[in-house]
Amino acid sequence: MVSQEDNQSVANELDSKIVQQIEYYFSDINLSKDKFMKDLLTKDDGWITFDTLMTFNRLKSLSDDKSVVVKALEKCDKSLLEISECLNKIRRPLNRPLPQFDDNYTQNLNERTLHLKGFPAETKLDDVMTFCRQFGAVENIEMRRHFKTKKFKGCIFVTYVDKEVAQKVIDSQEVKYEDKDLLRENKVNYFLRKKEFSEKKNSKKNSAKDKSLKTETKSENIDTKEEEEEGDDNEANDKSHTPVRYEGAVLRLRGLDDNTKFPDIKKLFQEFGHVAYVEDVKQNESFVRFDGKEGAKNALEKAKTAQNAECEPKFEINGKEITVELLTGEDELQYWTQFEKTRADNIKKKIQKKKAFFGQKGKMWQRGRKRGYKGSGDRNGKRSKNEDSD
Repeated sequence: MVSQEDNQSVANELDSKIVQQIEYYFSDINLSKDKFMKDLLTKDDGWITFDTLMTFNRLKSLSDDKSVVVKALEKCDKSLLEISECLNKIRRPLNRPLPQFDDNYTQNLNERTLHLKGFPAETKLDDVMTFCRQFGAVENIEMRRHFKTKKFKGCIFVTYVDKEVAQKVIDSQEVKYEDKDLLRENKVNYFLRKKEFSEKKNSKKNSAKDKSLKTETKSENIDTKEEEEEGDDNEANDKSHTPVRYEGAVLRLRGLDDNTKFPDIKKLFQEFGHVAYVEDVKQNESFVRFDGKEGAKNALEKAKTAQNAECEPKFEINGKEITVELLTGEDELQYWTQFEKTRADNIKKKIQKKKAFFGQKGKMWQRGRKRGYKGSGDRNGKRSKNEDSD
């Protein structure tokens, strides 16, 4: 039988998660990349209604009861969040302005952010949070996942409030999770390592291309085991080269039925913009790509206007409401990285298919040349006058 103390403990844990999630929504690190939240903060003196807040997926997964959320926020840090007197709005305090999101901010953020690798694949976010907070106050945690499968890669980005705490974790003789020592580096060194790997990879690619002009070569496998485990996302994180073709052009759809077809999705969105491509539904999820820069963002704005919606527009397919979000930041980078990889693989398959159809060099029939007559001594396959007919 569950005791009253156990129930209270569960309630306190839920309240803590709700507060942490909402504090994250209004944090510097989220507002530096969340255009939707930044736009909301420019209206109504920065106030955001709880009705709007309750449409956010992560918060809804914790509780879809607005009264539970409002009550949990009684325990929040008042220097981080401000709740209206009528308890129907929330905002970031006006005496806490947003920082300038410039190069200095990015440098400081990357020095406070650590890349930790070596977690088991089944590790949960709550377990990672508990582990990381033993070293100091945490501003944000990002669990790195494979773009297509969504499986945890075993590595995370954790941002500490203080740079000194992050450096202390790096300088520790060992940092173990379940008896396994974690690989540790800050995000500055992470990007440098990725850039070095990317340059090495591109150098080998260019060398192979030069060589292929003279003779056919076998493709070189230049990926190390470590890069394979991390999902080959080096080019996505290399600031000197970005695979993003069009910013703000892709929507992620969640909550779809497995029976949802391509025409159903295209029909829903094509009235708001030109749909360039719709991916097959996998694990109740799909992606819609629009033409041109900010094509998806403009489509959402048109849908919002058409529905006279105060916040996010709502969408239904086959009578079922779905979740629609604009890809930004790392999700957008990962989408376009996968796009480039798939495109390169398709080109390679076409080349191989073409080679298989025409045959190897020296074995193709020359255009206009007839097949030789078996009994003929003439190389062009013609019978000589001295040859007897059958």
